[in-house]
Amino acid sequence: MDWLKPLDEYCERVGPTFWAEPLNAVSNFAFLFAALLAFQMCRRQSAGRGAFWLTGLVAAVGIGSFLYHTFANLWSMFADIIPIYLFQISLVVLYGAAFADHHGKPKSIGISVVLLFFVALTVGFSKVPREIANGSFAYASALITITVLAIGQYYASGRRSITLLLASALFAAAIVFRTMDGVVCQHFQLGTHFLWHGINAAVLFLAVCAYLQMTRPVREVPGA
Repeated sequence: MDWLKPLDEYCERVGPTFWAEPLNAVSNFAFLFAALLAFQMCRRQSAGRGAFWLTGLVAAVGIGSFLYHTFANLWSMFADIIPIYLFQISLVVLYGAAFADHHGKPKSIGISVVLLFFVALTVGFSKVPREIANGSFAYASALITITVLAIGQYYASGRRSITLLLASALFAAAIVFRTMDGVVCQHFQLGTHFLWHGINAAVLFLAVCAYLQMTRPVREVPGA
């Protein structure tokens, strides 16, 4: 396996140099900004370890993606995708535990149900050829799972939070821009992948916000 083999997957890249994708690379700083905002929010709310873990992964996603869009080889590709999948799995596990706790069930049951749902979708969509939709079907399982979790959070007693619903809607928009990159490339040399980064930074920040809302104790209304 050649870990240094150059890879060329995105419209903006026109050569093998470090800064061949300047906008795709620099746009990853949006993740670091999102992580900083999330960290400050977690500190203000005395959040638990789960929220801080997600926040750290937001920063890791930005760093990994920056490495991939600058070095653009096999090792940097793994530096890019590993934090992304860690964030997805961590969010699924933490939400599964939160839902179980909310309904007075063992956390292991909640985690197992949500995780199996996500894994089943992931395996199913992995059968879709990468050439279709510029490989964006790899994120379909995450979109569906987040949407289901968002609906569940909205209807959870006392929550009525639309934060994760907003995150899922933005994620869908981000996937559209990721898919369009190759098509737009024929008319616009920079492509649209940098928009995938910017929108997803907001998605991950909102996901951390939503998790904090899900785990925050519900205050009883006096006289209710």
